This record gives sequence, structure tokens and C-alpha cells, in this order.
Amino acid sequence: MATVLANNKVDEFVWNKLYIRIYDITLAVYATNGYTAALGFAPRNYALKTILGINQIGAAGAASIGLRVVFDSLNNKLLAVRTAAGTLTGNVVVVGGGIGEAIGINPDSNAGVLSKAAATNRTISIATFLGGAQTIAQGAFAEVANGVDLTTSIVRCMIFGR
Repeated sequence: MATVLANNKVDEFVWNKLYIRIYDITLAVYATNGYTAALGFAPRNYALKTILGINQIGAAGAASIGLRVVFDSLNNKLLAVRTAAGTLTGNVVVVGGGIGEAIGINPDSNAGVLSKAAATNRTISIATFLGGAQTIAQGAFAEVANGVDLTTSIVRCMIFGR
């Protein structure tokens, strides 16, 4: 069962009849299709009558890396999305005939070219070159799965409303 969102007001102001509230929102166990009024995402919890939009402006803690919240304005709920993990792919080209040692950088700078003593170029997969597949956070955002515990994730949001 999902727990309720915890909201901590950071600041508030009015701009041209638009109320802007800044809150740190501690997320709860994720429920299928997002956080609804029953789970603590309701305009009244942010001193508003209507939520017009949300912009995430920060996050706290390692658990929040790659996590975003998105406002579903049609259904008045908060969705949590996360980047999908991926694997670094591609190739490294080692240019032949540039230097005397087995493999090096010529010239010795960040702009240098990897080179080797023999005159032939070699293309090596990044995984082989780096000694194994390198997992990275990349890719499209996908909604967090039902039941995922997000209780250690805190997102700072600007909430726009009336």
C-alpha cells in the first residue's frame, strides 16, 4: 500500500495573479499511474484551489538522481519518471604508426590521438577497451513501476496555481 506524500514549504510568492509555491516533496511508495489527491497530491496541500503546472527545480540525495516528477494536468496527478539504465556502446580507434610504444597519446594532451607503434589502425569496442561493459544512466524517461519505494527521494518543485 502506498504511503502519502510529505510536503515541506520552502517559499511562496505571487506573480501577476499567479500563485507560486516552492515545496520539497518527499515521495512515497509509487502507486500505478501516479500520486493522486488520496495520496497527498491535491491543490489544498499547497494552499491552492487549482494546480496549473509544476516544474521540478531540484532534488536531494542519491536516490533522486535520474528521477523526475511530471504533472499530468488532464488527470490532476503527479507522475514519477526515471531514466532507463543503458550500456555505453561504440568503438575506440587506435591510430597506427604515431609513436614508438605499444599504445599512447600523441600529443600528450586532452586533444591527443590514441596511437600505437604499428602502422595499421585498430578499432576496438569500448567494452573491450575499458575492460568490460560500462553501465550508464541514459535513455528515455519511463514511468516508475508500481510499488517502487521512493520514500528516500525528495524533489523540489515550483507549483503554479490559483
